[in-house]
Amino acid sequence: MITKKDVYRVANERLYYLFSLAFQTGDERYIDLMERIGRRMDITLPQDIKRMYCKKCKKPYKNVRVRLKKNVITVTCLECGDIRRFQINR
Repeated sequence: MITKKDVYRVANERLYYLFSLAFQTGDERYIDLMERIGRRMDITLPQDIKRMYCKKCKKPYKNVRVRLKKNVITVTCLECGDIRRFQINR
């Protein structure tokens, strides 16, 4: 019998596989598929995946500018110009 835990495990594996494909090819459709799987299964994307692609242009971060000021990491996507800020806890 398939349990809910098994379904989430398969979905999580699929998320990581799709992200690896997206990072290799640079194609945004894999990231769109990842987000749709997450919404359909009602799971949040893992934090390490969430911080590795631009939410605006849906492309993996390959061409970015990273700045560190006090306790904030600022990541600027040079493809679309979107800026994301992450708080660091020290």
